[in-house]
Amino acid sequence: MELRKFYKRENNIRVFNSVKYYVISLVLDILVRRMVVRASKDIEISFADLMKEIWENSTFDMEWKLSAARVELIVAEMSWMNLIVNTGETSKNPNIKLTEGGFAAYKDQRFHSIAASLMEAKESRLLATIAIVVSFVTLIATIISIWCN
Repeated sequence: MELRKFYKRENNIRVFNSVKYYVISLVLDILVRRMVVRASKDIEISFADLMKEIWENSTFDMEWKLSAARVELIVAEMSWMNLIVNTGETSKNPNIKLTEGGFAAYKDQRFHSIAASLMEAKESRLLATIAIVVSFVTLIATIISIWCN
């Protein structure tokens, strides 16, 4: 029973980290894209617009794992990591601005590479599971063919 709890907890951590680094990468992409389009480093985006762009740019697989509360938590963590700064006067709809540290993290692709590694690990686990199932079916077919002859 404890082993099942451990695997469930480990899977929850894996999914949370995958979503976290995906959202961080997406927010950095959105802010830098706005900087490039407007050709200015002093770009601010309201939190509501940021949420809208996150929902528009997220993949189908991630849409089911994202919640507004989780995204707010990740954006608050980004502020704590000094990737973004809150420049709004009100706490209801703050304005978000990219910091120099956030721009450096984007240029280094720091969070993008972590997100890509986590996605690749997920697909590798799926492929390994399929390989185990195929080998088990092959083993059963071999035993049946030997037994019938």
